[in-house]
Amino acid sequence: MAVQVPLADVYRMTLDQYHQMIESGGFDADARVELIGGLIVAMSPNTAAHENVIAWLDEWLGARADLTRYQVRTQSALTLTDSEPEPDVLMFERDALRPYHPGTAALVIEVCVSSHRRDLREKPPLYAAAGVVDYWVIDVDGREAWTHRDPGPKGYATVERLSGADELTAAALAQGVRVTDVLAAAG
Repeated sequence: MAVQVPLADVYRMTLDQYHQMIESGGFDADARVELIGGLIVAMSPNTAAHENVIAWLDEWLGARADLTRYQVRTQSALTLTDSEPEPDVLMFERDALRPYHPGTAALVIEVCVSSHRRDLREKPPLYAAAGVVDYWVIDVDGREAWTHRDPGPKGYATVERLSGADELTAAALAQGVRVTDVLAAAG
């Protein structure tokens, strides 16, 4: 049952407060949470299809990214102004500023099964404001993908919905990948 919480009863926290909670053991070791807009929110549980696509993307990027310039990570945090999302896959420049974690990325990928609203509505403005050049959302159940490009302070100027043989591309990659190839990894 969903519980309505009056906004007056919601407290925002800073990145420093969030990290103090983490470092002091304020979260259970198995807690799956992230800081979004100063609020601690629960992350969706992983499914086998979700994990399979993440593993496939990690291998695919690892074989195609310029690893002398970029680092590829899975389920690792980005430190943004008042948020610390943990995208499924990210590729960032090795010399990126790191207030706690990298502060921006060349490519962020979210694989969604049940997190469509957060991945398609709440996270794009955060990533765009942080200068994330390319943001992909892979919708496993919908059998489609979304690309976000041209970041700015109000969000991404270019958003495309892709499916089938359409190709996902990123400025930091020499070659793209077909949506069907990514989704085939879901099993």
